[in-house]
Amino acid sequence: MRREGTTNLVDAACTCGARVIAQSVAWSLPGDGGGAVAFLERTVLDAGGVVVRYGRLYGPGTYFEEEPPPAPCVHVADAARRTVMLLEAPSGIVDVVDDPR
Repeated sequence: MRREGTTNLVDAACTCGARVIAQSVAWSLPGDGGGAVAFLERTVLDAGGVVVRYGRLYGPGTYFEEEPPPAPCVHVADAARRTVMLLEAPSGIVDVVDDPR
């Protein structure tokens, strides 16, 4: 999905002049999963888009409704609020994770 889906998404966006904001993960994936993440991020950045590296989501409607998962993580409401702020962000990579205080 990260390779074929990203390619299709970026091709469609470029065709109609839209900008790509793509979800990624804020932790390392082993093996081919890591390669697929790298492909997604490189493809989106090459198209002038924004890569949003989310921590593991927690809160209502997630797998971790009651307790936060291991870091990196981010509350689903905070992730949504911070994503809206990225609609006008310059091309680049943005980590959306809880403050590790």
